[in-house]
Formats: sequence, C-alpha cells, structure tokens
Amino acid sequence: RFPLRLFGRHGVWVGVGLASMAVPPYIAENSPPAYRGRLVTAFGATICSGQFIASLVDGAFSTVHEGWRWMLGVATVPSVIMGIGMLMLPESARYLIQRGEISRAEIVLQKISGNSDVSSELNEISETLEREREYSSHGFLFMMQQISRSGPVKRAIAIGCALQAFQQLGGINTVMYYSTTMIKMAGVTNDSLAIWLSCIPSGMNATFALVSMVIIEKVSRRRLLLFTLFGTIIGKLLNFKHFSHSAGST
Repeated sequence: RFPLRLFGRHGVWVGVGLASMAVPPYIAENSPPAYRGRLVTAFGATICSGQFIASLVDGAFSTVHEGWRWMLGVATVPSVIMGIGMLMLPESARYLIQRGEISRAEIVLQKISGNSDVSSELNEISETLEREREYSSHGFLFMMQQISRSGPVKRAIAIGCALQAFQQLGGINTVMYYSTTMIKMAGVTNDSLAIWLSCIPSGMNATFALVSMVIIEKVSRRRLLLFTLFGTIIGKLLNFKHFSHSAGST
C-alpha cells in the first residue's frame, strides 16, 4: 500500500505544480486588461478557499473509521470537474498566433473583448512574439545581458523572485500543511478536535485572500504588501515565542 500511496501523492503534486504554472498565464492571456489583475488574484484566492473546504471535509470525516480514504477520495470530485471544464475552454490567442492560427485567435479575442475589430490586439501580440523570437534566437546568455542592462527590469525580477523566495522560506506551507500537528503540540490531545481547529488558520487564509481580491484594484499594491508583511512578522514572532516556551517546558 505504501508504494501506491507514494505514487499517488507524487502524481497529485505533479498535477498541482503544472496547474500552478499554467493557470495564471492562461488567465492573464484570456482576460480583458481591466480585469486581468483581479482575475489572476482570484486564482490564488480559490486555492486558499479550496484549502479551507478541504479542512472542513477532513473534519467531517475525522470521526469516521478509516476516514482518510474518504478525505483523499472526495478530492477527485473537483479534479474531475476542473478537467471537464478545461475541455470547454479555448486556447489562448497568444498560443494560436504563435502557431499561425490567426483566424482562431481573432475569434478568441472577439469573445474576450466583445468587439468585432481586434486588429490592434492581434498586431500587439504578433509584435510581442516577434520580439521574443528575436531575443531567443540569440540564446539565453544574450537575453540575460539585455535584462542586466535594464534597471527597471532587474528591479522587477529581483522583487518578484525575492517575494516568492520569502513566501516559501517564511514557512507558510509548514503552518498550513502541519497545522493539525502544531495544534496537538500546543496541548490538544483529541485528533478530531485538532483537525477541526486547523480549519481556523485555513479559514483566515481564505477570508483574507478573498478580501485582497476585492481591494487589490482599490488599494496601492505596495501598501497592501507592506501591511501583509507586517502581519506576517507579528505572526511569526508569536509562533516563535510559543514554541520556544513549549520547548523550554519539556
């Protein structure tokens, strides 16, 4: 059974990783500019909401005999729904233009924008792809040299990479995935109660992800980022103090 579970776990994470990389660009390429930021943010918000729903499902099956089987089995339902839904979605206009299917790309852009004349969008995408082909034809080192010569591009890449790195190094995945274990370390001995209590951090995560989706177009992104970083620092310090006290008392 262990090899089967191990294989299934790796299969799930391969799918999650592929979807995490493919979905945001797809949304960005198939959404009107006025709603692009909010729709891309909605992707992250739905992930957080899904984690909260998963916590509730885990809590519901926590008292069932071998409930872990149901916990894993129920997860196939949204996967099947997503798979069927993806079959109904069109290819992105950028991808179609890259393959030379201009007429199909025009139809996709017309559906997205609601306008019959999308010649300017077609030309803009074509020009962008042409510039990318020109840069890529010179090789990876040439592209890196061009990036290094542009101050704004370097700063944008550095900030983006740093944010992603700090999010992972900050340990948010540890808090989310091992919240039940951390709650039991805090003194809760009942397994079912610990699982239900783990719904609280996942629920807070989902709630404020939805809040950010609503206010991201109204509040400065820099201000929103600084506010969330301040909250993260406070939370980490509280975690550190609690577990330091627990370690000292054992």
